[in-house]
Amino acid sequence: MTTVLFFPDKLTKKIFFRNKEIIFFDNFGVEKYNNKKKQRDFFVPTINEKNYDIFKYFNEVELITIIRSWGPVLSREIDRGDQFELQIRDILIKFYEISTFLIREKVNLSILFTANPHHLSSLVFDLACRKCDVKLIYLENLNSIINKAEKLLIPFFHKKKFMNKEVLNLKFSNFKINKEIETIKKNLKDWREKKYNRIPHVDELFYSENYFLSSIRIFLFYSYSFLRRNISIHKKKIYFDFKQYSIFTYLKQTLGQYRAIKFYKKNYININSINKKNKYILIVASYQPEGTSYPEGRNYNNHIEIISKIRKKGYKGVIYYKEHKDSQFYYLKMVQGTKVGIARSVDYYKDLQKLGCKFLPYNYSVQNKKFLQCFLPVTISGTISLERSLQGLKTIYCGYPWYKGLSGTIHLDDVSLKLDKLNKSFFINNKQQAINATFFLKKLLNNKTIINYPGKGLENTKSNLKDEESYKLSIMKIIKYFNRK
Repeated sequence: MTTVLFFPDKLTKKIFFRNKEIIFFDNFGVEKYNNKKKQRDFFVPTINEKNYDIFKYFNEVELITIIRSWGPVLSREIDRGDQFELQIRDILIKFYEISTFLIREKVNLSILFTANPHHLSSLVFDLACRKCDVKLIYLENLNSIINKAEKLLIPFFHKKKFMNKEVLNLKFSNFKINKEIETIKKNLKDWREKKYNRIPHVDELFYSENYFLSSIRIFLFYSYSFLRRNISIHKKKIYFDFKQYSIFTYLKQTLGQYRAIKFYKKNYININSINKKNKYILIVASYQPEGTSYPEGRNYNNHIEIISKIRKKGYKGVIYYKEHKDSQFYYLKMVQGTKVGIARSVDYYKDLQKLGCKFLPYNYSVQNKKFLQCFLPVTISGTISLERSLQGLKTIYCGYPWYKGLSGTIHLDDVSLKLDKLNKSFFINNKQQAINATFFLKKLLNNKTIINYPGKGLENTKSNLKDEESYKLSIMKIIKYFNRK
């Protein structure tokens, strides 16, 4: 049986370089080990031009419909709207090419070095694997789901249905998250005393919130990137070569984001004007564009749809809306131009106002004790659900988060919201729920983590041989587990 490592880092490639049962697949194509030459041969997936049987296995109308549903990702990776239809067909052809490769190489498992399929490259690869019955493992950083956790990886097993995932139930280490949970509880006590709170972003630069300096940085970075891309520094042609944003599109997006931020700040209310005796729905907005809003949100990846659903359920009261604090960043170290401008605009905020929303300050602490039981938060897949669950409080979520099944969390589809009076049960502090939440998280994550030896997610790499061996054994354990199935 064959395993594909999708977008592996250099250290991972070095570790598994001579393993003939492991194939590397990245932005340029495929690398397969050649026993005779003692090296890896490079090739690009292609459709068999002498045998078009691949087209018999799939429904092209269904595939196009699925690809169209990737709208949030299409919009952040493809510049010109007039090219959307052509790009969708290009993605379809890549699906056939990748599927041909998976079938020919008898691939039964793919390990993807990303948290979820939130780029066109990983989405089309994910789709091909699902349609070809290839098992999918995504490696996610522990500290991306639990703030300031140890530098470890969690393998998520994605089942055949899109975004139906669970932590892989294998023991990889003796690491337990008990300390992390206690840290969260301590932080929550501190945050309850603060009306305003700000947690620095891991990739934040001193000019990340400065429109003028960020615009200069964006212009310089993408000008260099454009030149590098077009003077053929790369020896290999890029396989996932979708239409890229122009430099001026980045700058226009940043300008739109700047105007949106000014509008939001001008229109947010004084928190002290809220009547704490009443109960309200609070939209805790996700950072966008990001994988935590799409694909994790799927049909509920935008707050307009979420609020529309709340209104459809009959809720007529005020809906408070707190924008994600990171929406103020124009440029970050890891992602460069944040592209928040495709998710936020003056018109977007005006539409929220038309739906009966009132805005709260960016840095308002949703854990502040004075309003903790005044608001019923609604999130796509945010960690506020985890934080409130550990306090015995309820949260409404909309997507397919990693903590699905956590006590105190209710999916929007399963909740009853009528008129302007919210059910009192939403605001009862349930101590048993807090105990259950702690037990749930420990059972879900304890002993399930892999050491982040290659430094995935810009973490510092682990340099000693013991860590390298531990990482290698963990990856091989995953491979052997699925080879037995």
